[in-house]
Amino acid sequence: HDGSYLRNWKDDLIVEYNVGSHPVTYVSWYAARYYCGALGKRLPSEAEWERAARDDKQNQPYGYGNDPVFLSDYAWYRQNSATMQRVVADRKPNDLGVFDMHGNVWEWVYDKFGPYNPEELLDPTGPLEGEYRVMRGGSRLSPPEYLRSGMRRDASPQSTWMDVGFRCAASA
Repeated sequence: HDGSYLRNWKDDLIVEYNVGSHPVTYVSWYAARYYCGALGKRLPSEAEWERAARDDKQNQPYGYGNDPVFLSDYAWYRQNSATMQRVVADRKPNDLGVFDMHGNVWEWVYDKFGPYNPEELLDPTGPLEGEYRVMRGGSRLSPPEYLRSGMRRDASPQSTWMDVGFRCAASA
């Protein structure tokens, strides 16, 4: 890493408007995993992330339902963000009360990228082999179809981008 992901982390020495209210970006999968671990948490699995995004709406593309007309109420994406990162929780939450599952920043999840195992339909674990990790959710730079709950993207775990962040999960 070159440490560039730290530029968006809240720091008392940096005075920027609302920087602490924005998602952390420019963070690799490794750094995200380490940070969550330091808090006694972890990156969510891909299945956990999708459950949090969809709630019980398995047959609907978005966590709030089917109609992309309402996407702007729940997410920041290419057509409504002016491609600028937005503060967290500025849109409506989904039915589980979770904010920002769609848009603003892609989110790292724990799983390696690969085809799904058709025999693991309930809480699949992802492949054991592979170089790339999964990101979910789409970003402020994404078109609406990339914000569907089932959309996934692969990336090298060392990668850092201005529209990729993470959230931590806790085991029950």
